[in-house]
Amino acid sequence: MKFMIDNKTVEARDGATILDAALLSGIKIPSLCAHPELTPFGGCRLCIVEVEGMRGFPTACTTQAAEGMTVRTVTPEIQQLRRDILQLILSEHPASCLLCEEAQACASFQTTIRKSGATTGCRTCPNDLGCEIQDVAKSVGLTGIGYPIYYRNLPVEKSDPFYDRDYNLCILCGRCVRMCQEVRRNGTLAFKRRGRQTMIGPAFERAHLEAGCEFCGACLSVCPTGALAEKGRKWAGEQDAKVASRCPHCGLACEIQVLVKKDKIVGTLPPDAPGGFSGGTLCVKGRFCVAELSGHPDRLTAPGVRVEGGMKDSSLDEAVQRAVKMLQGVEGDAFAMFLSPDLSLEDLWVAGRFCREVMKSSMLASSALEALGPGLGLFLDLAKHNDLADLGKSNLFVAIGADFSYAFSPVALRIQDAVRKGARYVRVGAAEDPTTKAAAASLPFPAGNEAAVLDKILGSEPKALLILGPDLLSLDRAAEIFQAVHRLKQSGKASVLALPPHHNLLGLAALWGNQMVPDASRLLRDGKLQALHTLETLPVKSRPSVGTLIYQNAFAAAHLEPDILLPAVGWGESPGTVLTLEGKPVPVAKAAEPRGAAQPDWKILCMIATAMGHPGFRYQSVEEIRREMPQPSASASIPLRPGPRRSASLQVPSEAHPFLLHHRPSYETYRGLPLGSVVSGFADLLPAGHLRINPKDAARLGVRGGDVVCVQADGLTAEFPVQPAARIPSRTLWLIHSGNPAQFPANPCAVNVRRR
Repeated sequence: MKFMIDNKTVEARDGATILDAALLSGIKIPSLCAHPELTPFGGCRLCIVEVEGMRGFPTACTTQAAEGMTVRTVTPEIQQLRRDILQLILSEHPASCLLCEEAQACASFQTTIRKSGATTGCRTCPNDLGCEIQDVAKSVGLTGIGYPIYYRNLPVEKSDPFYDRDYNLCILCGRCVRMCQEVRRNGTLAFKRRGRQTMIGPAFERAHLEAGCEFCGACLSVCPTGALAEKGRKWAGEQDAKVASRCPHCGLACEIQVLVKKDKIVGTLPPDAPGGFSGGTLCVKGRFCVAELSGHPDRLTAPGVRVEGGMKDSSLDEAVQRAVKMLQGVEGDAFAMFLSPDLSLEDLWVAGRFCREVMKSSMLASSALEALGPGLGLFLDLAKHNDLADLGKSNLFVAIGADFSYAFSPVALRIQDAVRKGARYVRVGAAEDPTTKAAAASLPFPAGNEAAVLDKILGSEPKALLILGPDLLSLDRAAEIFQAVHRLKQSGKASVLALPPHHNLLGLAALWGNQMVPDASRLLRDGKLQALHTLETLPVKSRPSVGTLIYQNAFAAAHLEPDILLPAVGWGESPGTVLTLEGKPVPVAKAAEPRGAAQPDWKILCMIATAMGHPGFRYQSVEEIRREMPQPSASASIPLRPGPRRSASLQVPSEAHPFLLHHRPSYETYRGLPLGSVVSGFADLLPAGHLRINPKDAARLGVRGGDVVCVQADGLTAEFPVQPAARIPSRTLWLIHSGNPAQFPANPCAVNVRRR
């Protein structure tokens, strides 16, 4: 259709609002409550317009455009009404940044006259110079507030991780509420109280952590004021650049925007245009953990060599020469190299070649892969057949062992969208997550009759999508579940979507999966290795039993007592490639310069190989490596050989052992380093080593968060601090461990719990 806005002919699709059509045509109509991803709200009233033949001043965000309509947006009367409305809004919102008589001079001369400059000026709001109210005030010509000012004097809420909330700056536009309810399908946020006391937040004065917030940050992204502020970059100001890349914290490799300031990664955001697989959404790891990980003070930035009395800093050349000297005479399986599934394909290719061709060893290993359990090979075999198109066309979704609380958000949102359109959803797992409320049924893991249980769930549905999460991998009967899934897939009754927990797990499996040593922990303890070169943090409490230890990583690990430290770049400091969920190679961009003397992993290995006299490692760029290495894909991967499997009978709670304990390793890591150890907020969400228990069970035991309890199973007693969590069902326990777990006789395991 065509109609007129301010004497300009514009076109709009059927059903579009006046505001939609104006924005597409480059006509700015001020608004504070409207947002392209949200349903029209009409709360702020700033987008009022005149429409010929229509009474009053309708809001552009809620009024549908019509053929032949004539709209005026900037008449004197409309502008005056907007100023009056904005004054009412600002009568309960600090507005000194809008009305200060010295604002222009302050912006021009914000440096004191000193030998070293010092920034001055008022910075009372973290959104200063990036606030939508400032833009609206300028567009309507606001010069003063003619109403009494009421400051709400609310305390700033700082107790929850990742972002602060100062509701003195809130204008009740409702964007965050609608984003939480409409887009994220979470419902943590709502309007509460009435009149002047109206606020936004979880019901019953609960903290966001208690109310089930996923900390996805979507509310921050749409807040037009400084009411919601990210802790990590609260006063960082506007970024210098945005770099499109891929998130490093799970196998989805979601599209991400990296915010860069002064050549440092200061934050991340979803893509501007909702599209691609992520749909413009991120989970807590992609939204808040990337920048904190990149800028952490424990980053390894200088090479080091061990001397009498400890480590000393050195040049990279000196460290490389020392490595060459210590590796001389070591050959064959007396040498081992440990790889991380977070490395790029280029790094993995050069590392594997270095181990095989330079050191002539078959000892390629990974502690991260071993921790995932003996069912990993079958899991990877099923992952070969991942097809994201199935997310949009299945009528039945069955998620097994997939916890969507703080991971795999795009998949969870696709499931919830499908349920709204009439699809059926069944959850199989030990704990609740944000998709539970959309599930037709929520069931425990099948035990002892996996095929029959899955057949019953699928019923007569022509084709279901089975979504396999990494929580399955640590179960004793993981292999039986995977085999049952494989048979269903072979019969054509189901398709499969396996969710890898690590950034480039499929890439590592595709390049070197059939050559990985299954029992990595044995290599660390049997004392047969003359030299170990590790590109991941090892899950041990002290130096393993090896002759020479070369540690190459982005983060320090003093407890390993290495002989040589080689600083590697962190994520986003070097270009590379990873495999997506469907086994397709995608680029990971360089967003910032390396820290200190850090170098890409492939470059460090090439320096050592060349110094040892191997000319085949003279790569100058990732493009050269990419041209040489085979094109990996999930369909070409060979599953890892299965490791040792614990034999255990099915565990059933009894009077003596009334709780069923589920435990798994922490796969929330970066190059072997637990994410919670460097990102404090993430440790609040998933504290490793804490026993999560239903609050009612905790009350019956007389324990509160942080108290220590004794867990007893057949032949084992262990102690853990507890964390009450409402999403854990009654009589169920959840434990995420880092490093070596307590040796429970089974997983899941029937246990008794008592106060220490």
